[in-house]
Amino acid sequence: MSVFKKGKYKTYQYDFQINGRRFWGSTKETTKSAALKVESRLKKEALNRLEEVSLTDITLDIAAGLYWDRHAQHLADSKQIEYRIGLIINIIGKSTLLREIDNKTIDNFISVRRAQRNINYKKGVAPIISHATVNKEVGVLRAILNRAAQHQDATIKNIDWKNHKLREAEHPDRPLTRDQENQIWHELVPHARPIISFMLLVGQRKTNCMDLTWDQIDFERKVIEFRVKSKTPGGRIEVVPIGEGLMTLFQYIGIKKTGPVWVFGGSCDCWHCQTRAGQPIKTIRRTFNTAVKKAGINRKVRFHDLRHTVGHRILEATGDLRLVQQFLGHQDIRSTLRYAKHGIDKKREVMDLLYESPDKSPDKIVK
Repeated sequence: MSVFKKGKYKTYQYDFQINGRRFWGSTKETTKSAALKVESRLKKEALNRLEEVSLTDITLDIAAGLYWDRHAQHLADSKQIEYRIGLIINIIGKSTLLREIDNKTIDNFISVRRAQRNINYKKGVAPIISHATVNKEVGVLRAILNRAAQHQDATIKNIDWKNHKLREAEHPDRPLTRDQENQIWHELVPHARPIISFMLLVGQRKTNCMDLTWDQIDFERKVIEFRVKSKTPGGRIEVVPIGEGLMTLFQYIGIKKTGPVWVFGGSCDCWHCQTRAGQPIKTIRRTFNTAVKKAGINRKVRFHDLRHTVGHRILEATGDLRLVQQFLGHQDIRSTLRYAKHGIDKKREVMDLLYESPDKSPDKIVK
C-alpha cells in the first residue's frame, strides 16, 4: 500500500513489502508528496540490502523478489507473472538456494503442476493444468535464474531448458464466415457493435482495441499507434492505417480529442448505457459470448477468433503471407504460418480436381 495517515497521527505512515518482507513505520513527514519521497528512498535501501546477500547463497525467495521489483512488475502481464512467482516459490521452496536448482528440481516442479487442477475454473470439474500454462511458469523460473546470474552474478547450474518444454496442444483456427459475422453483429447490443466492427478492421489484440484512446489516433497522418508487447523495454509501437471504413466508424461514434474511444451511452438503451453513460467500456467479452449463443453458432467462438478472422481474410484476398504478418504485427513469421493452412473449402476444390475420370464415378463401378 502507499503512504497513509493512521488515527490521530499527523505524520504519514508507510507499509510495503519486498520479497515477502514487510517494512513499515513513520515517514516523519506531514505532507503526502514528501512522504512518498521517503517511501521511495526506503524501498531503494531495502533492495540494496537484499543485494548485499552473499551471491553464492542467494535464495529463490530473494532472487524472485529482485526480479519482480526491478523488472516483472513493469510488464503488461505483471499480474499473471506475480501469480506464477507465488506458485514457483510454494512448490520449490523460498529458502532453496539458486545453486541447488538443477534439472531434477525442474522435473519435480513440472510433475507437481501437471497433477494439479485449475483452481480458477468455476463450472463443473476443473481440468488439469495445461501444458501451455506449465511452460509459461517454467519460463518465469528461467527468467528469475537468468536475471540473478546476469545482474547479481549469482551462481546457477546449467539447465537443459529445451528438454523441459512440454508439447502444447495446437489451438484450432476458428475464423468467422461473413454470415456468422452478420448473425453475431445483429445479436450484439448497440454499444458493442462499433467495437466488433473495429476489431474486424484492424486485427489487433483485444486489450489494445479495448484500451484505445483518441490520443493514439492521428487523423492528419491517418494512422493509429498501438503499443504492443515485445522484448523491447516498454513494448513497441505498431502503426495501423486508417482507411475509409475506420474513418466512417469514427465519424459515427463522434470524434473527440482525448479520452477513451469506447464509452457507454449514445444510441444504446441497454442497462449499462443508461446507468454508466460516459464511462469507458472495459470489456464486452460476456456481451460477445451471449451474442454468439443467440446467433445459434454451434461451435465455440473465442473473442481472439476475431483476430484470426482478419488474418484469414487478408490471406484469402491477397495470398501474401508477408502482408498478413505486417498487418497483424507478428514479429516471427512462424506465428503467421498458421493462416497458410488450407481450409476445408480449398481441400474440397483439390478433391474435385483429383476426380477427373467419369469412369470412376460410383454408378460406373462394377460390383
